[in-house]
Amino acid sequence: MKMKGIRLGVIRAVSERCSQVAAAAGLTQRAITTGSLQYESRSFSDSDKQDLRVDMVETYAELRMDIPSQDMDILFVDYGYPLASFWYWWLHWVAMIRELIDDFTSSGGMMSPYNIGELLFRQATDKLDPDAVAEAFQGTTDMLAFVDFGRWASLLFTRNNGSSNAGRRVQLNAVGVNLTESFWRGAWGLRSGVLDTGLLGYVPEDAQLQDQVVLLHGVNAPLVLRKSDGGVYRIIGPAHVCGAMNGDMVDAGQPVEVFTLI
Repeated sequence: MKMKGIRLGVIRAVSERCSQVAAAAGLTQRAITTGSLQYESRSFSDSDKQDLRVDMVETYAELRMDIPSQDMDILFVDYGYPLASFWYWWLHWVAMIRELIDDFTSSGGMMSPYNIGELLFRQATDKLDPDAVAEAFQGTTDMLAFVDFGRWASLLFTRNNGSSNAGRRVQLNAVGVNLTESFWRGAWGLRSGVLDTGLLGYVPEDAQLQDQVVLLHGVNAPLVLRKSDGGVYRIIGPAHVCGAMNGDMVDAGQPVEVFTLI
């Protein structure tokens, strides 16, 4: 089958797969398979908690950030939702995107304009209060704001103001559940990547270096294609590329090519 389209670029760098980072965070195979955190209901042993805490503190240190010990304690409150596992995954996910960008630019690459919120919020539900989200993340010129736990607190938690002990306990609220679920679904089954043209996006977990990202006419999302013998291409899967999701690249007059697909 032959189709016309425009070439957005060749994959220059990719992060680890979402499922690999999720497994390291302790998310169950069911959550990784279904793409939903709602199936999670596990408690952590003291050893598990210590390992996750040490890893997260080290990751924050590498990012030149800090997370207060009381915030770290909140992550491990056992109320049947895997906030600690989610946060471990989320912290590493955002850190990997930042590392991809830094490595690309430090090697002389020029990043095209991108909006990290376009990637991270792309599966946000209509149940989220846009004003509350905007207030929590306003002024986020650096993606590290998205792993600033303090910004999340007002969105994630409802505090129990009962007894003195319960008063110190927080409960993940419905908005918090929807927010964490939306970020998880948005990255599920994908890995972040940078194209040689400086475009940032999400690509399928099976995408590899040198795969090509193409926007075919009549197809809603860019596709990752892998060139085979004879000059034909195999479809690896859809991608989300910043700045190329609404026909912007087509309107910009990019050259049209013909791709033979198998």
